[in-house]
Amino acid sequence: MVILRAEETYEEEGYEGERGIILSDDGKWIGDYNVIFKGKTFYIHWLGIIHDEQGKGYGRQAFDQLVQRAKDERFLRIELQALGEKATTFWTHHGFKPVPGTQGSLLHRPVHVRQHRRRR
Repeated sequence: MVILRAEETYEEEGYEGERGIILSDDGKWIGDYNVIFKGKTFYIHWLGIIHDEQGKGYGRQAFDQLVQRAKDERFLRIELQALGEKATTFWTHHGFKPVPGTQGSLLHRPVHVRQHRRRR
């Protein structure tokens, strides 16, 4: 299980944010994250896993922890910017859709999403 560790909190005009690092369960640095809190929107500004550690489920684990935090803190919506085809595929697989009226790389979803179960 990955560990999200906040390294810095900050305030800008109209929103607050947090930057942190992502650690593997043995304490190895494997990535970074940056989230912004604006009204009832939890914006994942950055969530990145280093290349050598991608494909091991770390991104999904970090994302799940961020979603749980958004739920716990009663946010209503999660937004993010998907940069590139691989990122867009990853995020649409996790329930995100383009924000209407944007160029398509800004994605959103409600915080509470019912997960589809696979049929056997």
